[in-house]
Amino acid sequence: TDAIPKRDGDRMHRILQVAPNLEPYNGFDRTIRVLPLLPGSELVIAETATSDSRLRKERTRLKRLAVELGVGKRIRFADR
Repeated sequence: TDAIPKRDGDRMHRILQVAPNLEPYNGFDRTIRVLPLLPGSELVIAETATSDSRLRKERTRLKRLAVELGVGKRIRFADR
C-alpha cells in the first residue's frame, strides 16, 4: 500500500500539508525543500483560515522558492 495516495489514472503521489495559515513556523518551506528528493510527488498546501495581505506575500515567497528548486509545477495551493 502506498503511504501517499494517488489519484485514479495518475502516477503522481500527493503529499498534503494542512495548517491554519502560511505562517513561516508552519514549515511549508521545509516541505518544499524536501520535494526535489521525492520524484513523482506533488505537494498540496491547504490553508484552513483566510489569509491576510502579509500571508499572501508568504505564498508568493513559497512559490518563488519552489520555482528556484525546480518543483514549481509540483506544488498546488488549495484555497479555502
